[in-house]
Amino acid sequence: MRTVITRLSESRTWVIGPPTLADENDGEVRMIGGTLDLYTAIPPFGADLPKDVDRQHLEEVTEIVDALTLFSQRTDLEISFTLDQTYVGRIKSGEPDDLIKVGLLGEWKKAHGIA
Repeated sequence: MRTVITRLSESRTWVIGPPTLADENDGEVRMIGGTLDLYTAIPPFGADLPKDVDRQHLEEVTEIVDALTLFSQRTDLEISFTLDQTYVGRIKSGEPDDLIKVGLLGEWKKAHGIA
């Protein structure tokens, strides 16, 4: 995961900043993943969030999903996604579920007129 996050961080110029490694341990379970800061299209920004910034965020998240899909294929690890602490889907055995493909990315693409 560290290698994936490092490669992603170096792959482009990110709107706010590159993804960062998250390594959490609550004593029983250790979770390793990444975080990415995004501007939100809901208040306080809402309609004031420039479309090009939202589109760049879509591209960033798509790149992350693609990289983690390959990582999951190679490692057979399950990867969960949250947005503001709300579960938005997972990649299991190298396959993003419908919550990611249709709900998260699909609806976001639809908002930008991308098929």
